Amino acid sequence: MKVIFSHGKESGPWGSKIKRLADVAKAHGLGVESIDYSDTFDPDLRVERLLKVLAGEKDRCRRRVSIGAGAVYSWLSTAAL
Repeated sequence: MKVIFSHGKESGPWGSKIKRLADVAKAHGLGVESIDYSDTFDPDLRVERLLKVLAGEKDRCRRRVSIGAGAVYSWLSTAAL
């Protein structure tokens, strides 16, 4: 199983929140990835990028849990389901 993180508008792919959450995931034997959206604030482009990453994981996972920390990023994660 793998945890895929999506960072917020003012942070980067390996900001302090994601680093802490990644440490917890790794401690539980999970893989981690954090998508870099720092080149765009456009939510549609972010969804497109997330969908490409998820398409590459399709054969490796059967279930997805989507969590967003904020309205826009909750929407982004949900839109990709």
